[in-house]
Amino acid sequence: MIDALGLIRKYVHQRPTVVALVGKRIWAGRTYPPKGYKPDQGPALVFQVRGGALTYEDDHVFASVQFKCYGLTEVDANELYSALVTDVHAATGVSATIRHAELEGLGTTLEEPDSEWVYVLCYVNFMIRASGGI
Repeated sequence: MIDALGLIRKYVHQRPTVVALVGKRIWAGRTYPPKGYKPDQGPALVFQVRGGALTYEDDHVFASVQFKCYGLTEVDANELYSALVTDVHAATGVSATIRHAELEGLGTTLEEPDSEWVYVLCYVNFMIRASGGI
């Protein structure tokens, strides 16, 4: 089975504009940042696979991925969202493993009901190849 979360995490860690904003605050397989994170520490990115399919030959997986781009303010959250979309689309086809990435729709600025943290919610479709280096 293809480790979609691991491969996407490695891929996102190589996107320069995103990393410039979040540093190491990128968490895979999560709905919320881990306990201890606070938006005043800087923007953060969490994501999880929400569905997808394997190809008939099991050599590719198509994954729909939910991203939440957190920021101290709406402007900060949208800056991270913009960087994510720009970096992911700019690098499409460059990676031997991540063959394609496409935004499913424009992001939506929201607020967590319990913590009142601001984030932008978006979904990206990835086509991921079973073998090859990133």
